[in-house]
Amino acid sequence: MAHSELVPFLRLFRRLSVCSVPRCPNTLQSPQCCSRSLLHGQQSSNHKAWAKSKWSTRTTSHNPSNAKSGETRHIEDLVVPVEVTAPHYEQEQNSDGVVDPVDSVDMSMVLNEFSRRPMIRQLAEENGMNAKLFMTAFRSFRSYCLTAKPLDPVIAVTFSDIVNSGHDVESLFVYFLTHARKVYPHLESIEDLKMISNLTQPHNWYPEARTIMRKIVFHAGPTNSGKTYEALKRFRDSKSGIYCGPLKLLASEVFSKTNELGVKCDMVTGEERRFAVDNYHPSNHISATVEMLSTQMRFECAVIDEIQMLRDEQRGWAWTRALLGVAAEEVTYRLSASFTVK
Repeated sequence: MAHSELVPFLRLFRRLSVCSVPRCPNTLQSPQCCSRSLLHGQQSSNHKAWAKSKWSTRTTSHNPSNAKSGETRHIEDLVVPVEVTAPHYEQEQNSDGVVDPVDSVDMSMVLNEFSRRPMIRQLAEENGMNAKLFMTAFRSFRSYCLTAKPLDPVIAVTFSDIVNSGHDVESLFVYFLTHARKVYPHLESIEDLKMISNLTQPHNWYPEARTIMRKIVFHAGPTNSGKTYEALKRFRDSKSGIYCGPLKLLASEVFSKTNELGVKCDMVTGEERRFAVDNYHPSNHISATVEMLSTQMRFECAVIDEIQMLRDEQRGWAWTRALLGVAAEEVTYRLSASFTVK
């Protein structure tokens, strides 16, 4: 699988996040730039377990309350129930001849039996409700059934069948679930929420990049060691490419230099977009700030500058997204530091 290319970088960036990167002192004779091409290796068997445990540790450590209690916050601590108002009309609908009337005492007994059924609890859990959410939704449903005037005819018929015809109380569940989804709207999309909040498998987030067997080139070295020259030369020589930098100034510099050398290049930043020709004739080469990278566009070559910025608390997400999601056949990462990759 293509995501195996990320394993060496996950090890590398784990080290970056826990230690400061030493910088080489300025010398008259700069050392040669360290360039390494990382090909696809086999994913270790304990990688997924490590990623899951690492995420769990970081989630707890960044939350002071969780660090003290050792517990992880659950969704019921975040969602707030919505109040569902029962209808009240002075003149009730005439249901004589349609259902046998059910008084509030019998209705209350049916609801109590409903809440105690293990099967009901199991069905509620399968639909995203734990004990806390279930009880909150049940209290709202109970209040609705006992105070609504008129009660929904379908629910009234169900109560009548349970009391007068011996039907099972579990037949109320479908109406309870509809009511619960009004109390907790997130239950409508609970599966989507689980999928997008699962941060343990980041290699699955960008399917476009996963369809490409990417070649990863890593440049590490001090200032004036030739990292930029080699990376931008490959960028200009490719049929299509994108340069992603941390600053608008750098994106503008690459944009101007590339066009001066006869390669048409557009510029995209959060503030403006400039074209080598016009907006009807976009170029195959783009110079952009890293946040503006499109993970849907394919390139022959991509240059991600200042990759060590992924440890930045404010903007690190953009470099992580570029690392995992850029859809390019060859990806060059530049790091302004010198260290040994183990």
